[in-house]
Amino acid sequence: MVDVARAVVAKSSYSWTVAPEEGGLRLGAFLGRKLPEKLSTRSIKSALEDNACTVNDSAERHASRTLVAGDKVVFTATAPVTPQVTEVLFEDEALLVVNKAPGIAVDSDDGLLTQMQQSHGEVHMVHRLDKDTSGVMLFAKSEQAQQNLEVQFKRRDVEKQYLAIVAGLLEKSRGTIINKLDKVHSYQGQTLWGSVKQGGHRAETRWERLARGKDTSLVLCKPKTGRTHQLRVHLSELGYAIAGDYQYARDQSLTPRPRRQMLHAWKITFHHPDSGDTVSFEAPLPPDFVEALQVFGLQTP
Repeated sequence: MVDVARAVVAKSSYSWTVAPEEGGLRLGAFLGRKLPEKLSTRSIKSALEDNACTVNDSAERHASRTLVAGDKVVFTATAPVTPQVTEVLFEDEALLVVNKAPGIAVDSDDGLLTQMQQSHGEVHMVHRLDKDTSGVMLFAKSEQAQQNLEVQFKRRDVEKQYLAIVAGLLEKSRGTIINKLDKVHSYQGQTLWGSVKQGGHRAETRWERLARGKDTSLVLCKPKTGRTHQLRVHLSELGYAIAGDYQYARDQSLTPRPRRQMLHAWKITFHHPDSGDTVSFEAPLPPDFVEALQVFGLQTP
């Protein structure tokens, strides 16, 4: 099953300043008028969801935004995309382990879980990855295996390692972030999480800087908990947001602009639900992540 991921390098870019007579237009309608390529409404919305546009130097993903005179709108058309495929890493009677491609939701109607059920029969989800996060993901092939794996996740017996390209040159070589996370804001249907002093749920991330390159750093993250958007929030609040994560860093100004958050679930270690043996799996880096490492001058781990 193929998921076409975003290209890292831009093909062409357009910039406009909203004229007085254009004030009040929705962003989608404005782009429909301005772009030399006469894109359909659906194509424009898709491009916006792929982080192709900024308004006043902040990423804007919503065609419904109302523009005002003087707004600066920049639209970046992408280079030809590189197909990225969700690949099976391992399968037996209890487990299905895959390398999830970026850009595919896990539990939507036509998401990865549905696709796995159609191609592999009985399959149960035991954890999640964000739509734009790539990497290793486990599925259980029986209810018994599902229950076993869910207990391991709940007890934090599962060791996860993520690779993240972050904006900025990290000075410290390693550290640990411990706080409580909760919903703190919503923006046009998107929920934002953040650290809170009261309430929330404990979140812990250990991190290590692996390399520094062109305005970016490569970070290894080992989350001890699995809160929603945990790594994205922790790195953003540390001052080094994940490259391409415009939900938590809308004004990110990296050149080139990644088309999705550069976060990859790299390795996972746990106990096999049938044998009890310790097993580990590693997900190869997807093409767009490899390309990002190259253009930002970061060494491949």
